[in-house]
Amino acid sequence: MLEKSTAETEETMHLVVMAGVLAGPVLSRLIGIAAARADLPVDRIEDALNIAGAIALQVPNHLVEESKSSLRVTVSSACRRLEVEVEALRPGGAAALLAEIGLGNSHDAIARVATTTRVTMDARGERLHIVVDA
Repeated sequence: MLEKSTAETEETMHLVVMAGVLAGPVLSRLIGIAAARADLPVDRIEDALNIAGAIALQVPNHLVEESKSSLRVTVSSACRRLEVEVEALRPGGAAALLAEIGLGNSHDAIARVATTTRVTMDARGERLHIVVDA
């Protein structure tokens, strides 16, 4: 299921897809489209696609039990900025996911890809926010 809302300067898309083999290609296409619409340079689009692939591969291990079968992602794009929010992570899941995809280690090459990362909580569990700027 894909929902799309557009504000004057920001476009937001919500994706719910079954965690599994199709999650990676679907998430990568969504993030690629959003990154292009945000007018990110080609190298930053490639960086965002690498993050998408890593998230899709590792996230099933970190979802709350009630959401084990569904990957929930919100992707927001604005002028030269992309934000990816991964929802419904178990407690500690965001930190573990960051470590597995290399964003938790400042010495890792992927750590230089994200402009910022942060973790918030909501009723579904932890939310991991990853921002990629131009």
